[in-house]
Amino acid sequence: MISMEINTAREQQLFNGKNFHVFIYNKTESISGLHQHDYYEFTIVLTGRYYQVINGKRVMLERGDFVFIPMGSHHQSFYEFGATRILNVGISKDFFDTHYQALVPFALVASQVYSIKSTFS
Repeated sequence: MISMEINTAREQQLFNGKNFHVFIYNKTESISGLHQHDYYEFTIVLTGRYYQVINGKRVMLERGDFVFIPMGSHHQSFYEFGATRILNVGISKDFFDTHYQALVPFALVASQVYSIKSTFS
């Protein structure tokens, strides 16, 4: 049996002791490949569209869409439709567990796309 190692992005490497890391990316191709995190992540599409494969499920995201990616979820982004601008927010495990854990799974479901388009209109 072939074993494929999944890279893990670590909170300790990105957060510098803070509760969040926030980036705006202008993407045309995936550079991270299939990976997982030891923190929680959500992404909002600002312009364009792309898709992610999250735990084997393909999820299409367009301008104004939001996706929640729980800690440990195997995922990869694909930018086959041209340039896409995304807001990416990582949330530390401790902060999320203290303030947001009660929302899961009632309000936030992994790989479920939530539309917030009216906010951007």
